[in-house]
Amino acid sequence: MDIQSFKETKKLHLILDLDHTLLHTIRKDMLRPSCSLDNIKDVYQFYIEGDADYCVKFRPGIVKFLEKISKLFHIHVYTMATRAYANMIIQIIINQLMNGFSVFTGKILTRSDTGKDIKNLNSILPGEEYLTLILDDSPYIWHQFKHHVIPIYPYKYFKTVTETPQILIPNPEDNEVEKNNHSKGNKSSIIGSPHDNHLRSMYNVLASVHHHFFYYLNSSGILNIKQNLKWRRKKVLSGVHVLFSGVFPLGTKPREQSLWKYAKYYGAICYEGFNDNITHLVAARKGTEKVLEAERRGTVFIVNPNWIYDSLAHWIRLPENDFNLMRIKGKMGCFG
Repeated sequence: MDIQSFKETKKLHLILDLDHTLLHTIRKDMLRPSCSLDNIKDVYQFYIEGDADYCVKFRPGIVKFLEKISKLFHIHVYTMATRAYANMIIQIIINQLMNGFSVFTGKILTRSDTGKDIKNLNSILPGEEYLTLILDDSPYIWHQFKHHVIPIYPYKYFKTVTETPQILIPNPEDNEVEKNNHSKGNKSSIIGSPHDNHLRSMYNVLASVHHHFFYYLNSSGILNIKQNLKWRRKKVLSGVHVLFSGVFPLGTKPREQSLWKYAKYYGAICYEGFNDNITHLVAARKGTEKVLEAERRGTVFIVNPNWIYDSLAHWIRLPENDFNLMRIKGKMGCFG
């Protein structure tokens, strides 16, 4: 990209994943016979020749998200699906959702093009990594480019009955994130996700990084998208000093546990014992010594672990009262 043109348009690059990021698709033969699509709003059906019939449900808020984000970014698509599938999905978005308007002004890359099981930023935007952000529910697949990824919680409308929720926030140190493997032999039921607002949260993150990037570009002339994204990520739990109670298995080292690493990666400072800095106690149950101590102090938020998980999923510090361990049994967050 010509730098002068870039400064004039004030648009960065955004690479979007499709499945579980913007939508959920299943084969029709995976639906139980008792599940009728007739009474479900906005489910689209299509057929790919030589493949199968499919049903797709788009994530709530997708139209507004794409309209708003296209003003700030050149939008590209990078999916591990086939070219035929990607083309079909994009055409449905353009013709059915966007009334013929295409926001996909960039490149479209698929598994059919690369033949690989990982995504490489150099494959789609070589030489322009410093201007590129990625929105994907599977950050592990980007390997060395994980610091360009904004992970989004996977959207699942049609749910396999044997599936269990999995945490897909990238581990900053050893990247121990399980791949979202599903058994192809399982039949699917239909679940509703009317209150999913992750795209709204992701727009806020993207817009914030975009603003921060150009603010510092104008003042210092420095192009560093990774530093801007790191700043925004650390902002999520900035000022949070956290202690854990009953969350980690006995005999394990807290510093080696994923929840500790997630909290630290998003700006929190973690401790193994009480001190005067503690602002939050993340506890799995009431009645522990640490919980009783936090109650005695009266200045410490006592929340269940979903407060961290959901805050990270939305990239914002959520209200502690919604996860107050002492007032409710425990809010079931999106990480289950």
